[in-house]
Amino acid sequence: MKIQSFIFNWPGHYTQAQQLEQRLLPLGHCNVVNSDPDNIPSHWLNIGNHAWFTQQWLTACQHFQGDIMFHVQADACPENIPQLFQDCLQYQQQYNWGIYSPNLDFTPHTSQQADITSIKLHHDHLKMVNNPDCTCWFLHGDVIEDFNKLAIDWSGNTIGWGIDYIMVALSYMRKRPVIRDYNHLVDHPRHTNYTGDAAWTQMQHTLRQCPVELLDTIHLLMQNRNQIVKFFL
Repeated sequence: MKIQSFIFNWPGHYTQAQQLEQRLLPLGHCNVVNSDPDNIPSHWLNIGNHAWFTQQWLTACQHFQGDIMFHVQADACPENIPQLFQDCLQYQQQYNWGIYSPNLDFTPHTSQQADITSIKLHHDHLKMVNNPDCTCWFLHGDVIEDFNKLAIDWSGNTIGWGIDYIMVALSYMRKRPVIRDYNHLVDHPRHTNYTGDAAWTQMQHTLRQCPVELLDTIHLLMQNRNQIVKFFL
């Protein structure tokens, strides 16, 4: 299967984005979606400093042409990318996942908050989750295709909160597991460049536009994640 990588870069992370690009290029096609106006390599997808996560995500989905998308933020540092890619493909064959991700050393979606305990996988280090965190993850092309079909006006959501839950819900609606691999760890800083209140308000604006089945699944993920087992009965 063809994995196409996307790195999201913004001001202050140019060197990190370059380093990630060099690590990913030997593994296949790699795009950098760039919002840093002071550093604009011609082979990058340069979309301007006005573009936050949402516009970067939409750009990546528009340019995706592979079987699997790998997306990583420029401020994240996966430990062993070749092994991560190898495991991604191995578990795709075994579990037919819709989303597969490593663990992060800092995430609001901790094991206690995210793991779905009503479903056990054959590998103890793999857990199905309600949100793997969209800092570093793999998404099957079918889930990207479903996302691209949604009729959502994203103009009211620049920060991008809610995209993660939408992707996870779309995966489960296809009866595809969303898996976190605790054998892989990504170094990720604690700080953000936005306020949680603003991001939450924007997310609510987005979720109100979702089709009923999708919104119901998102609410299940947020409020009663162990009931996701219903998609696999």
